[in-house]
Amino acid sequence: MPAEAKSVSARVAVGAAFMVAMRFASRIIGLISTLILVRLLTPADFGLVGIATLAYSVLDGLSDLSSATALVRMQDPNRHHFDTAWTLGLLRGLLVGAVFAATAPFLADFIHEPRVLELSYVLAAMAVVQGLENIGPVTLQRELRFGPLFWSGVIAKLGGFLACIPVAYIFRTYWALLLGIIASRIIALALSYIISKYRPRLDLTAWRELLNFSKWMLVVNAQRILNDYLPVFTFGHISGVSAVGYFQVAYQIAALPVSEVAAP
Repeated sequence: MPAEAKSVSARVAVGAAFMVAMRFASRIIGLISTLILVRLLTPADFGLVGIATLAYSVLDGLSDLSSATALVRMQDPNRHHFDTAWTLGLLRGLLVGAVFAATAPFLADFIHEPRVLELSYVLAAMAVVQGLENIGPVTLQRELRFGPLFWSGVIAKLGGFLACIPVAYIFRTYWALLLGIIASRIIALALSYIISKYRPRLDLTAWRELLNFSKWMLVVNAQRILNDYLPVFTFGHISGVSAVGYFQVAYQIAALPVSEVAAP
């Protein structure tokens, strides 16, 4: 095998190892957090936040343009491609936040739980925060340099853990779960600008090229979301938020081997 091919193979192997390690470390932190929180909070608390985050995930997934994947796939993307991807992500965040906030009352009525309304408004704001994340770290993926991505992912997850556990212990409130999500996303936003010197600008010059790739990913995402989330909403509507809480905790543990080892 030529030396260059060996070098690429080694980098791919190291990159895969980093991705497995990052996802596994993040999931282990989440699992430890869950095992602690189940002693502090009720199944209804988990179910309440679980329904709100699942509803957000549906909207987020259905609008996912996969711009980062498109940039990784491109032969030679330029600044216009990166800036357009970031701008589309920002516009998507604003749209998702607005739609999720507008539909929150319908979600509360569907599961007969008015408390989900406040949670939904906070998650809507988080959609905008997520849209501000730097697109620069995609360059690290293209270059198979996954070390910084590993550490940023683990630090963001750990930050969420350290934020939610004390609040749950002191106040015994479901808001602790949401606080962990908020902390993780804010830390991820900051780290995206720390690990990459790239500074995005508003630009939509290359939107046709990116959307030409994204339209097929939207179809895939829609199928996956219907398969993964529709049953949860169904029994949440029938059995209440406590049933969703039990399911969320059980699923998080059971999915470890497939989602965190096989998938990467």
